[in-house]
Amino acid sequence: MLTTLLPLFLLRIGKGDKLPPSERKVIRPRSCGLLSNWRNRKMPSLSPRKVEKVEANRVAAEKAFGERLRALEEENVRLKDQLSRLWKSFESQLNESQKRFEKMRQKALKHKRTSERNFLYWEQTHEE
Repeated sequence: MLTTLLPLFLLRIGKGDKLPPSERKVIRPRSCGLLSNWRNRKMPSLSPRKVEKVEANRVAAEKAFGERLRALEEENVRLKDQLSRLWKSFESQLNESQKRFEKMRQKALKHKRTSERNFLYWEQTHEE
């Protein structure tokens, strides 16, 4: 059996040199790393038509990205304006409520002083 396999093996070795380069199998040492595997890969050759197509896709992607970026910047400006308006509204409402609170506090203090005076007067008049 070994004698029948040996000539086939020799034939295979001999034919490997005669095959066109596209059909030859390149044997490379195995390595354990993604980068080295990536480096050892054969890079396909790009036809001029494919290169034009890739370039057109890149230009279209850049244009779409630019439009999206511009839209996001406009949205950002709009949201900043809205936030500043809301903040001003909040500050004005806060100032108004603080004024109302201070007014009510003054009324309460005045009422407290009046009621204390009335109580003291009542105590003095009813002690006798």
